[in-house]
Amino acid sequence: RDVGDIVEYAHDRGIMVLPEVDLPGHASCLLPLEGRGLEFCKPPDGSQPRPEEAAKVFDDPNVRSRTVLQRLIADTAHAFAGPVV
Repeated sequence: RDVGDIVEYAHDRGIMVLPEVDLPGHASCLLPLEGRGLEFCKPPDGSQPRPEEAAKVFDDPNVRSRTVLQRLIADTAHAFAGPVV
């Protein structure tokens, strides 16, 4: 509910809060969603990825990643009701 309180507080003062979902640039913040089906690219040999490659979202054939991202974007849009920019 914290986000809703911020949005309501801003709205009451004539301010619009605009969220930003920055993908793929900040995909590493989505690492906790791995447990919900979001998949990340991993080196084929099983080694640790280099830091600049550590959080690239994998467009898996079972569309799990797309499903999680669609839900994330839909939930974000709902929490910040207003025009989509």
